[in-house]
Amino acid sequence: MKMTMHIDEALLAEVMAATGAESKTAAVDAALRKVAHKFRMREVWRKNKWTAEDLAEGFDADIALGIKPNEPSLVAEPKPAPPPMQRSVLVDSSVFIHRMRRRLDPFDELSQFDSRYDFYSCGVVKMEVCRGISIPRIYGEAKERFEVMFWVPTTDQVWGKALEIAWSLARQGVIMQLTDIVIAASALSVDAAVFTLDSDFHYVPDLQVINDLG
Repeated sequence: MKMTMHIDEALLAEVMAATGAESKTAAVDAALRKVAHKFRMREVWRKNKWTAEDLAEGFDADIALGIKPNEPSLVAEPKPAPPPMQRSVLVDSSVFIHRMRRRLDPFDELSQFDSRYDFYSCGVVKMEVCRGISIPRIYGEAKERFEVMFWVPTTDQVWGKALEIAWSLARQGVIMQLTDIVIAASALSVDAAVFTLDSDFHYVPDLQVINDLG
């Protein structure tokens, strides 16, 4: 569809630089798609908020974390951190599990910051969180909420970066969980910070790690 629009040239140039668009039309298209995506995400996240009772009955943090009976929890308490420099933020499973364990809806919290940040996820995070949910309704809603986030596919490039991180850290005597390494590689692939409560992510070179959205 053709139309005439009056757009600030400096703003359009900034959008082209930010999106990598090679034409003005592509830049406008990318900007509109992002706005529409964030609107859909906000609508889904704010629909049918989970109550404390929902999460008390329907979520098991130990199952989500893969912890066997009598093993200690691996989720740390949050510590103050500076707000992220990047606008893009990949939310680690530890954040979701920490909030849901305390009967809080993590998506409700994220929705309060969705105008400031682009929230990303990946398959590992979705799987770790969803396997701890026992109620079919909440399980279905969780899948829907993850599916409207900006998505990082686990491509061959991500696996390659994950292998590079794992090999390099192992040579330094640092053995991270493989799932965390894949999450870190996913964040690096889209130049995103990782919002996490797991201190191991600090070992990954060039990865910005935060535990507070400011």
